Amino acid sequence: MVTQTTFQVVKLASLCFMQRGKFSFRPRNDPRFYGGEYPFIQTGDIVKANESFDQISYSQTLNDLGLSVSKLFDFKTILITIAANIGDTAILDYPACFPDSIVALTPKSSNLEIEYLNIYFKYIKKYLSEIAPQSAQKNINLQQLAPTPIIVPPKEIQFRIISIFQKAYSLGKEKRLQASSLINSIEVTVQKKLDIEKTIGSDRKKVFRICSKSLFDRLDPSPYQSNFFFHSSHWRNVKLSSIAWIDPRTDLLQFEEDAEISFVPMEAIDESRGEVTKKYMKSVGGSKGYTKFKENDLLWAKITPCMQNGKSAIARGLVNGHGFGSTEFFVIRPRTPDILGSV
Repeated sequence: MVTQTTFQVVKLASLCFMQRGKFSFRPRNDPRFYGGEYPFIQTGDIVKANESFDQISYSQTLNDLGLSVSKLFDFKTILITIAANIGDTAILDYPACFPDSIVALTPKSSNLEIEYLNIYFKYIKKYLSEIAPQSAQKNINLQQLAPTPIIVPPKEIQFRIISIFQKAYSLGKEKRLQASSLINSIEVTVQKKLDIEKTIGSDRKKVFRICSKSLFDRLDPSPYQSNFFFHSSHWRNVKLSSIAWIDPRTDLLQFEEDAEISFVPMEAIDESRGEVTKKYMKSVGGSKGYTKFKENDLLWAKITPCMQNGKSAIARGLVNGHGFGSTEFFVIRPRTPDILGSV
């Protein structure tokens, strides 16, 4: 990490006490140690808190036997992940235990605000990931973490950074809630626009049961009803196959062997925008892929959980107007231009 600054730069070990978590017994999932009163935080809990900038939540607790092979941290500190997920941080402000894949960082003096340090680690997360040795599972140790350069501006600058970040986060959270509300209302919106009425079987008050293991993201019943249909619309109702080709593949689209075309993996499909995220697209020569498509084709996921989440996008911005990918999605191509992007 190359940084030029007029402020003081100090190694992390000089600024903070660093202590690894502890859970010495193996196997770690032995049920004898769990189900007590002491929160036991896992790496995944830190990752979620880092992404949301919220308080660390937990789903596991240790009993007295579990505490005897672990360690209780009962002071405000920053927790940072050092295995698998490198550099995710969150502030712990309640007594808790955690394994040695997490390190607690506590400022040695009042010259360093813990909230500022938490924000700073978000800025250097990529750097921490890059210094981790390449292995089957990335990880760093205290010796590698200790020399991490920390920029320490005056307290008033730290407070200003904290204030700006918190305002930005609050505004972002508000906007995400608004977006979520709009997205969750899409079913009602579509029904109103198409002037349709949804009926479930012959009884609108039908109750159905579902195993909790079959639940995915949503708790409302609509996505889990397998036998609903639409009727009473004044619009024409036709089969999809009559207005679009489904999964045309190579029978309707041929590429030259050396043609420059786009490879689109599943992670390039941004279902929130209905677009192909270009940063995941690759331009390659020739095509060995099974699913082929062209500009303005609709890509529709056919595997779970992507299918359950409604992952789909219109293919746009392809190199030479051509693309290919794996067999993870259907390709839907309108038969006439007047239904472009509407299937």
